[in-house]
Amino acid sequence: MRKGKQPQKKVRLPEGWWPRFNSLYRSRWMKHEPLASRPKVHLDIFAATEVSRRSFSSARKSNEMTESLFGRLADKIGLDPDFLLENLRPKGSRLRMSKPPPSEFILATQKSNPQGADYRDFSVGLARPWVLRCDISTESPYFRFGFKLLTEDGRLFGDALIISFDENLVVHIGRNNWHRHHLGIAADDIFIVAYMNGIAIEDDRFLFKSTGRLVLPVELMIDRAYCAILSIAGKECFRRIVPPALCHRVAMYAWGDREEFLVEVTDIALEAKDA
Repeated sequence: MRKGKQPQKKVRLPEGWWPRFNSLYRSRWMKHEPLASRPKVHLDIFAATEVSRRSFSSARKSNEMTESLFGRLADKIGLDPDFLLENLRPKGSRLRMSKPPPSEFILATQKSNPQGADYRDFSVGLARPWVLRCDISTESPYFRFGFKLLTEDGRLFGDALIISFDENLVVHIGRNNWHRHHLGIAADDIFIVAYMNGIAIEDDRFLFKSTGRLVLPVELMIDRAYCAILSIAGKECFRRIVPPALCHRVAMYAWGDREEFLVEVTDIALEAKDA
């Protein structure tokens, strides 16, 4: 039997993982910092994670990290290692949802995208009617979460915004950190708004009051009549007939404009629905 130190098992990290890790960790850290103290506080990611610059530098060069170090890092950030690895993968590749989608992921600030948005892009391989369900949770005082129905070659982003002027439907909920009395929407209220081909269908509309941590079941359905229906906490909040070309691809987004945000998405399921 060979004696001596055995090589440690390695975790292969995806290309470009470091900026995504930075954004994810900072977003999780920011939600625990009081708003008033944020401008004065600087996050030293090396001290916060207790992982040395040398270890991070080596991992950035090789795109590898030992299982023990990666497990310790995941513990520091408060995530399961497999969940952390999934959230370090590039967001640009489209996932085929004829098979079960990932069961959970995190959407967090991505400053390189318009409005700081993070997203997942799915092709739906099911016939109508189908339904996409998930639970979302967030403590972010300012956030947006929603869906964009696109054509097969439709634009994920416009020139500077998520909305674009090609054929698409965007519908989302959100929370602001200031009052908008002229709309009857206070700070912390949850509201909904939708855009068809880049044009607002209606003004922001109040849904319900919410403070602190928000946990919601969300459901997007395309029915047999090509109607897109969004339900929040079991209540239908939006419906709109859409062109057939928008019924086979959907992107899920969260964003915060100029604010840091983090939205956890869990219990994701895509199912054919009985007519």
